[in-house]
Amino acid sequence: MQAGASGARSSVIPAATPTPGCRSEFRVAFITDVAGLQSTGDADGWRGVGDAVRDRPCFRARLIVPSRPSEYRRALQSGADAHDDLVIAASFLLTDAVVAAARANPGTRFVLVDPLVETPALRNLAVLSFREDQAAYLAGALAGMVTQSGVIAGVYGPDGAMDHAHRLGFEHGARNARPGVMVLGAYQPASEGAPYANPGWGAAQARAFIAQGADVIFGAGGTTGQGAL
Repeated sequence: MQAGASGARSSVIPAATPTPGCRSEFRVAFITDVAGLQSTGDADGWRGVGDAVRDRPCFRARLIVPSRPSEYRRALQSGADAHDDLVIAASFLLTDAVVAAARANPGTRFVLVDPLVETPALRNLAVLSFREDQAAYLAGALAGMVTQSGVIAGVYGPDGAMDHAHRLGFEHGARNARPGVMVLGAYQPASEGAPYANPGWGAAQARAFIAQGADVIFGAGGTTGQGAL
């Protein structure tokens, strides 16, 4: 996991101002991984929270960005200690921390977004899962339609279940749209470090695929994929 600077504190950003006329507020704490809003998934989630509270004057949300992975558990606990009505763990990297926090705080409601592994069934923990393979399939179909060279490529995060789903979906979509298309692909190797957070490696891999004739690049896997794009 990517560690933050030693001694850095979590940042808290309010998304709405409480209204004096409210007898009570519904308060949401949104906790990202160390990438913060540089992660597309976390940024989209925070935008969604903002959309939810914008027209509700008695709702308030705050953003917490831990500076290092060791602060995940503390950040989630801060939501429970503040008596927030909903504490959202926005990244699969917080899976272990949010399970521990939910067990320790049965009176607080937690949400975990898109974990890679199955989580224990806890009454106060809701899990949101998405079909990345379907989105990747659509990206592959589009790539197959628009390629001029007949060669496309995908740059993925580490070799795991989620990245397999991305790659298989992308390749199936491309070949369905254009039989015979050449689809290149690479997983981020463990030797590169910073899983899902190595845009330099992603960019280098994309350039390598372009040199092999790829004219469409699919970037998946956090900022690693963003580097490829």
